[in-house]
Amino acid sequence: MISRALFLACFVFACDAYEPGIEVDIATTAIVGEASAHGFVTFRDSEGGGIEASHLHLAIASIELVECPSTLARAASALEALFISTAYAHTTGTPLHLGIPHIIDAARTSSVEERIGTLEPPPGRYCAIEIAFGPADADAVGLDSSTEGSAVGRTMVMRGLDWHEGQPVPLELESRVRWEIEVPLADETGGPAVLELDANARHATISYALETSPILEGYSPDDAPEQKAHAILQSVARSIRAIVRP
Repeated sequence: MISRALFLACFVFACDAYEPGIEVDIATTAIVGEASAHGFVTFRDSEGGGIEASHLHLAIASIELVECPSTLARAASALEALFISTAYAHTTGTPLHLGIPHIIDAARTSSVEERIGTLEPPPGRYCAIEIAFGPADADAVGLDSSTEGSAVGRTMVMRGLDWHEGQPVPLELESRVRWEIEVPLADETGGPAVLELDANARHATISYALETSPILEGYSPDDAPEQKAHAILQSVARSIRAIVRP
């Protein structure tokens, strides 16, 4: 992880970049498919087929703020390769790492932004966030009576009806995979953005949005359940956008 590498580099090069009062709020938005008459959310593919979902829960294990590439970051990466041979899962927060597992309920018609937590990073230039998907634990933010039984211990849960064959077929998909994806920062117009934090720019908000409308890209009704779940997760990951604003 980049934050671990930066710590090593700062140790070696004796850097001291802490600036009190810098905060970056992390929020999320799920932009979902169309609402059907009986309360399900409908996702359609390019062939006219579709899925009506009553549940679509996605579990985010952590989010990390990623510095823009620099000589220091490259040196830190080299140090990390030399001194740290195995990766490990973060379970606590650091100035760049938000270790707050949370559930995204994507089977809804609302796109209201929800605040997840706040980072207190050092001054610097930041170009991306790293999102780690992983099975939800019992303390994950967003669990309630409708999600707790199905979401705990899973990265994704989808329940609903598959209409690809013209008749509704019950659909139940689950995944427990763990993986990370790096998402470049963008401004509110969608263009590339750099978040610069210093004594004169102490606050920003990063809102990552999951665009679930193209969720069926790569999905085939003939695939095994594990392949279907993997296709949906890949589509969600490819759709994520991270918007930064003051």
